[in-house]
Amino acid sequence: MASLLKRLHREDVLFINLNLMNTDHSQLIQGDCLEVMAQLPNQSVDFICSDFPYNISGKGGLTYNSKKGVVAADFGEWDKWESEEAYFNFVFQVCAEYKRILKPNASLVLFFDYHTGGWLAHELERRRVFQFKNPILLHKENPVHHCKQNGFRSCFEWGVWLLNNMDTGDYRPRTFNFLSQEAMTNVMSYRIGPGYKKSKHPTEKPEHLIQRLVEVFSNPWDLVLDSFAGGGSTPAACLRCNRRYLAIEKDPRYFQMMKERLQIHQGPQKEEISTRQPYVSPLANLVSQIKEWKPATTY
Repeated sequence: MASLLKRLHREDVLFINLNLMNTDHSQLIQGDCLEVMAQLPNQSVDFICSDFPYNISGKGGLTYNSKKGVVAADFGEWDKWESEEAYFNFVFQVCAEYKRILKPNASLVLFFDYHTGGWLAHELERRRVFQFKNPILLHKENPVHHCKQNGFRSCFEWGVWLLNNMDTGDYRPRTFNFLSQEAMTNVMSYRIGPGYKKSKHPTEKPEHLIQRLVEVFSNPWDLVLDSFAGGGSTPAACLRCNRRYLAIEKDPRYFQMMKERLQIHQGPQKEEISTRQPYVSPLANLVSQIKEWKPATTY
């Protein structure tokens, strides 16, 4: 990985090494995700967790801001494409790189707007890029008010669990750590607003739920990729459970925000990180059994 980082280093891609977990592997990268991923070796990533831009900004929608009240739903130029077709082509380009760099039978959890997420999952399976396994819904217990009061309040974020198995024919995920009956539902609840967010990124995903996904779909010291890292929920979650991360963010404002967030995570443990013992899951003794498990029927 050290040689990989040396190859990747260029004027328009800035690497920041925070010495948080492993100086050779865990990295924050400022740059375009397609350009960065193009330099990664084949089958080098264990799990991908990414929150795509939704392409919903500037289309007349409204949202509620705790400080400004009702405002236009416009997150910035990073959430705008000239057409729906251009946006879909971008998603498929990114997923083609995902397929190349993911290990066989490794998993992805990707978040999209609810208008397009189901269709994109179906289309990726139809094109034999990934198998669509399950939707994963993040349920907001305290959703924002409906500004126009002519529809339902938006209470969930739409995610999809995909499997990189189209070339293997094996329906078993490379890694799947069943945490508990309570935790292993595909509807996961969280709260939004002041006191709950960890950054000022407008579309931040909850860190504790991202950590749950990381723990399910990867093992300690595996490499987790987030190509739209935003405010840094994925690398922060990886730091909590001893996964290596590769977090890419193009916007310099959010990149700085993510860097500062991880520095806070580092906190008083700075001198202990190089000597601390690896994280051990409560179900670590079952991991080998999970990998050897064979279903009675394929699904």
